[in-house]
Amino acid sequence: MQIAVQSLQSGEPKALFAGAGAQYLPTGHLVYLSPNNNLFAVAFDLARLEVSGEAVPIVQNVEWYAVSDAGTLAYVPTGPGTEDGDGRTLIWVDRKGKEEALHAPPANYHYPKISPDGTRVALTAVIDDNMDIWIWTRFGNPGRD
Repeated sequence: MQIAVQSLQSGEPKALFAGAGAQYLPTGHLVYLSPNNNLFAVAFDLARLEVSGEAVPIVQNVEWYAVSDAGTLAYVPTGPGTEDGDGRTLIWVDRKGKEEALHAPPANYHYPKISPDGTRVALTAVIDDNMDIWIWTRFGNPGRD
């Protein structure tokens, strides 16, 4: 897969680099998954639609991720025992790289989205053969919609 941008003025697409799931952050960075499922950040010049600088690794072996505007990162790791999703857990990571596990049961989690203030994550969870949307607060209990 290729990460690309498109000028709204000219309509011309521009390929940037190999990867998937790019998200632009207010800090002026793109966060994206590399082809080998590692999460990277790279400075991005929005006016010129160009990468500026070298990509910096954030986390290895990531299946799904979400980043809030406030900089909170949540991700679902890949690896042995998680191919079917039954062993996935949720982890908060702050800007200094400190990891904090959420008090969520291991399950098949997908498509996390973090609230702009970085205090909640919404995602799909398959638990006991039911697929539901769950909202987890960083320091509280979940709610199911």
